[in-house]
Amino acid sequence: AALRYYLCIGNNLDKCPDFKRCPGLTSLSLGQNLLRALPARVVQGLAELRWLSLEANRLPKLPGAVGTLKHLRHLMLQGNRLETLPEEIGSCSQLRVLEVQHNRLAELPASLARLRSLQFLYAHGNVLRDATEVFAILRAAAALKLVGLGGNRLELQGLGRADRLLPHARVGLGWNAGGQGFSEVQLTELLSCGEGWHFEPGSADGGRGRVLVVCFSAQGAPTAQWTEQVDACRS
Repeated sequence: AALRYYLCIGNNLDKCPDFKRCPGLTSLSLGQNLLRALPARVVQGLAELRWLSLEANRLPKLPGAVGTLKHLRHLMLQGNRLETLPEEIGSCSQLRVLEVQHNRLAELPASLARLRSLQFLYAHGNVLRDATEVFAILRAAAALKLVGLGGNRLELQGLGRADRLLPHARVGLGWNAGGQGFSEVQLTELLSCGEGWHFEPGSADGGRGRVLVVCFSAQGAPTAQWTEQVDACRS
């Protein structure tokens, strides 16, 4: 039978495998590795892909070839080093979930306005600045239900209420500080995680220090859900 699902998570992988013998692949998970590049030739050979997970790697950019993924529905890029997203992403006509939180994005591509199926956009924890431009792009993506824009550098004064800026979606805008950033908050590490923790290797240099854990949960009490992980930090 043809291979449909490929998972290689948390294996210190520093080069993207070649999937030319897997043209029917529909789900690819390469999260929590050490990838610094996603070759265009790899993307172009995965025309049937519906799920692509590359979170918590070291990717500085995404190839424009991502626009060839016409069946892609869920794209996970959080926790990388992305400074831009290619305009070709607007050709992913079936994309429903885009996760780009905790990168280095200063702007969103205008082509996001063409994503008529996009329902969930997570872009918090970047360095987005131009709120007027961001909302102009997102207003055209009429299927949006939830948008995360917190922890950026958006200047929100004078824009009015969030529910009027994007009336068809719920919008998170907390922890925005205009162009000043968060100079008053000294954090040595900033990370997000799903089911596991991911730190840069050797980032703590063997030292010990305090850890601030902020838990957001959509299911039950966060203190109960994250007890085990917090206890692991304390040890």
